[in-house]
Amino acid sequence: YSAINSARSALSSYLKIGVGSHQLESIFMRGISNTNPPRPRYNITWDVGVVLTLLRSWSPMMGLPLDRLTYKVVMLMALTTAQRVQTLQKLRLDSMVSTPDEVTFFIEEVLKQHRPGATGLQLEFRAYPVDATLCIATHLRYYIKVTHIIRKMEQGLFISHKNPHHRVTVQTISRWLRVVLGAAGIDTNVLKSHSTRAASTSAARTMEVPMDHVLATAGWASETTFQHFYNKPVAAPATFAEAMLSAVP
Repeated sequence: YSAINSARSALSSYLKIGVGSHQLESIFMRGISNTNPPRPRYNITWDVGVVLTLLRSWSPMMGLPLDRLTYKVVMLMALTTAQRVQTLQKLRLDSMVSTPDEVTFFIEEVLKQHRPGATGLQLEFRAYPVDATLCIATHLRYYIKVTHIIRKMEQGLFISHKNPHHRVTVQTISRWLRVVLGAAGIDTNVLKSHSTRAASTSAARTMEVPMDHVLATAGWASETTFQHFYNKPVAAPATFAEAMLSAVP
């Protein structure tokens, strides 16, 4: 439906012959929608506790090789913010503010979830003193420290493990997330990197995080989006990030 509707919209923009408003066309599009309606990518999701247990075992932080440290930081960021991989890839050191309690990034670029005319996003990664092995703020600062020399002038947060250590692509970060999922025993042939959004937000609702906080964290304007596409059954109160990290058994 989406592909045909996009083509119809494109034709309507260039052809001034009533494309998009004809009665037969409307009936045809309604029939396509009824035959093949938009469906969520996943019908189930994975237990964030399983992944957090794995990440907790990747300790101590200072003994981790760079690739494993990177995987851990990326997954913790994905779970505690419920953001798309595109958003994580756009994080930059020259748009970061670090305090003892949190690390904040400011994104000025247009993102997929932005409504027309809207720009800018602020992501906060707060310290988690309850469990140092899952503290995203501590691991993030350490990642920046150990990559300081090899990144040279590169301002993109996530860089390649190999020379040249340039900013990585969205596809690379997606692959890193799949590595973690696979290591945790999750079938990555079914559940891809994007499933982190459904897993984290579904777990948050299970732990009774207020809906308005879930929507604000994930960047959704309507509860309908969450309920239809992301609220999935999972095996399994404070802030969204704290609820995620406390899900570990």
